[in-house]
Amino acid sequence: MKQPHIISPHPQIGKLGREFILSGIKKLSHIPEKWINGNYKSHWLITYKYTDDGSYFALELDYTDRIVRKLSHSEVLNFSSDIAH
Repeated sequence: MKQPHIISPHPQIGKLGREFILSGIKKLSHIPEKWINGNYKSHWLITYKYTDDGSYFALELDYTDRIVRKLSHSEVLNFSSDIAH
């Protein structure tokens, strides 16, 4: 079973040796909440920024904080512009 993703405000080093920092957290309100263990749970989009070139990536987390998918830099920019309109 996959472990929950841990969100850290501190710089981190990825598997490819690149440093990244937390850039933003957004609740994905277009995905319905679920009642789990006495609490409402949601899907979240956690956006990170690479410190070497300023590009972004994001992780979508499910109701149990497990990674559903990873978004590339261009997907993050498209997603951000989609939710702005």
